[in-house]
Amino acid sequence: MGGSLKSYDIVDSGLTPSNILWRYMGLAKFIDLLESRSLRLSRADKFSDKFEGSFTPSLKLLIEKAYNDNGIKLTYPEFKDKLRERIYINCWCNRQTDSIAMWQLYGQSDNAIAVTTTVSRIRNAVLDSKYPLKTYIRKVKYIDHRDNPEIEIKPYSNIFSYKQNAYDYEKEVRIVLDLYHETYKDSDIPKSISMHVKLENFISAVVISPFAEEWFSDLVKSIMIRYKLDVPVKPSRLSFEPV
Repeated sequence: MGGSLKSYDIVDSGLTPSNILWRYMGLAKFIDLLESRSLRLSRADKFSDKFEGSFTPSLKLLIEKAYNDNGIKLTYPEFKDKLRERIYINCWCNRQTDSIAMWQLYGQSDNAIAVTTTVSRIRNAVLDSKYPLKTYIRKVKYIDHRDNPEIEIKPYSNIFSYKQNAYDYEKEVRIVLDLYHETYKDSDIPKSISMHVKLENFISAVVISPFAEEWFSDLVKSIMIRYKLDVPVKPSRLSFEPV
């Protein structure tokens, strides 16, 4: 799979198959990945960002007007809450190399790892998943919602491709699972959804934090042998002084 991705694909047109993606985590989350052999997609309303899933002021007015004109008994806040409760997200960082800021924010401790993959590997995993027609790979665009920028909201889940520009350092790519039209009782909406992946095909490499102690790399390799995961384990490039 090479070249640019077609516009009708599940992948954002701003991404290419070879884009390298990073996910930073502590040891416990890494073991959970090996044990479950699944990616955890979190419900959008569980994220701490208050702007998550926010529409611009002009779009809010258009939505309210459409509901009123069509006699739909649903308020904008109710619509937004329902949407956030039925969208599931898994986040990655789109960079060629690792980031000190991301190690510090998401590594959880000095002894942390990052899993790397590529857009094409994620695409293949999504196509093999339970929800291939409801899952998208989106490159996040950073905006100021209050400025009323023009944004694309078809489908509505595309609103989760936009984040407040204060987060632009994350260079985020998201796996977005859209279950907005699924029927759930409020008490039955899962807080997360697991997407099974073939780890050997999905993971490009495991990278050791530049802050890790010397023994930690051997521990990670031992755990990977126990879980029969045969992929490269590499030290972060940030571990070495420049020549």
